[in-house]
Amino acid sequence: HLGTEFTLRFPAGAIDELPRTPPPSGPLPRLRVLAVDDEEPVLSVLADLLRTMGQEVHVALGGALGLELFERMEFDVVFSDLGMPEVNGWDLALAVKSRRPDVAVVMVTGWGFQLEEVTTQAHGVDLVMAKPFSIEDVDRVLRQLGEICAGRRAA
Repeated sequence: HLGTEFTLRFPAGAIDELPRTPPPSGPLPRLRVLAVDDEEPVLSVLADLLRTMGQEVHVALGGALGLELFERMEFDVVFSDLGMPEVNGWDLALAVKSRRPDVAVVMVTGWGFQLEEVTTQAHGVDLVMAKPFSIEDVDRVLRQLGEICAGRRAA
């Protein structure tokens, strides 16, 4: 058993410190949120994060249940998983927009980087939030939603 041994040497590089942007200040908007996902652990993490940030959250396990809840209650925004059996995120977004165009839709997906803006807009999706998401992601999306909702109320 003869093998070949290589020794690789790389010059030491300096890592530039990324400028730390201070988190946006000011209060978060208070929204009535419907969170929909077919995976209970993901749904509960999202709901907990949103509640921690002062949101009123209702959860639905799966798209069909999400649609049912949306029909019965008033919401400012729907956070929906994309890949769900039966009623998927696209179906839910179109249903939401056809009934209440003023309600914002956030698509929560592991395929975030693959979603083209044209496709998301055609389905009535306002924002895309990639999985796995962090508390900073949720904070940023809530602030963007605050602007979207305020703009729609003013229109």
